[in-house]
Amino acid sequence: MEDQSLNGLQTVPGNNKVVHHGLIAIDPERAIANLAGPDGSFPCGDGEEPAGSDLEALPMLTAWAPGTDPVDLPDGMGQLIPKGSLLLRQIHYHPAGTTADPDLTRIQLRLTKEKPKYGFL
Repeated sequence: MEDQSLNGLQTVPGNNKVVHHGLIAIDPERAIANLAGPDGSFPCGDGEEPAGSDLEALPMLTAWAPGTDPVDLPDGMGQLIPKGSLLLRQIHYHPAGTTADPDLTRIQLRLTKEKPKYGFL
C-alpha cells in the first residue's frame, strides 16, 4: 500500500430508522488501533470519544447527517491519506430505544495515487 489522496466520499446509511449522524477521521499514527476489539469496533467513552483516546486530535474528513450531499472535490483538490493510516468511522444512533434491524452503514471513497495540488483540511 502507498500514500493515496481522497477526492470523493459518500456515507451510505444502512438503516435510516436508527442512524442519526456520523463522523469520519484519519488516524495516520494508528493510535486508536489498540482500543479496538477483535471485530474492529470499540466502546465509546462519555458518549463521544472512544475511551482512552484523543479523537479530537485526529484530522476530520467529514461529518455526515441525513440529507448531506456526497463530498465531490474538483480536480487537483484532495486529502492525503498516508500509507498505513486507519480511517475511523463513528456512527451515532437515535436514542429512540426502538429495536431495529442491524445497521450496515458504509462509506464509499474515491481515491487516487496523484498528490493533490490543494488539500481540504
